[in-house]
Amino acid sequence: MAVAFEYRVGDIIDVSCPFTETRVDEVTDDEIFVDSPWQDGVVMALALEPDPEHELFRIRPEPRTLTADAMCRIGIPPTMLRVTEEQRLPFDPEDGIPRTLEVRFRPYAFLEPGDQVADARARVWRFESAWEWEPFDGATGAEPAWPLMLLTRHGDSDDDAAAVDVAEATRTGSHHEELARWAALAGLDEPAE
Repeated sequence: MAVAFEYRVGDIIDVSCPFTETRVDEVTDDEIFVDSPWQDGVVMALALEPDPEHELFRIRPEPRTLTADAMCRIGIPPTMLRVTEEQRLPFDPEDGIPRTLEVRFRPYAFLEPGDQVADARARVWRFESAWEWEPFDGATGAEPAWPLMLLTRHGDSDDDAAAVDVAEATRTGSHHEELARWAALAGLDEPAE
């Protein structure tokens, strides 16, 4: 049974799918077509030389060695995805394919888009994502100074538990450290500002 998967900009997601035996339907100069082992009557087309940025599935053994009616295995090796903009996942999480999806890291996991916070300099900010902060004073070129205090969530100022979570999570550290931690886990040299 598929479960809806919630993700947002900045998430680092681990995805995998067990390699499962199937039959090669056809091989062309550029693509291999295999019967989906998870969906009756569905043929999956994959590039013989997949672009790792756009194609998650892999064929074993090497697809160029296969011919029509050969047996092979298809799956997704453990792969890390970075959600860098408002985008759709490169697949439908409810298509019946037994993928495992887990959020490895979510910057500012203690905040939700739309939260309003006050920072250590008494500036008020609206949080949308780790890279999208709107200061209410209109000034530019700055970032929120930790610790943060949650003012409203979903327009409500009475979420005491969330306010405590935000205060505790930002008691030490900084905005730059949160983004540096994301960059390190994402395998990047520098945080995206």
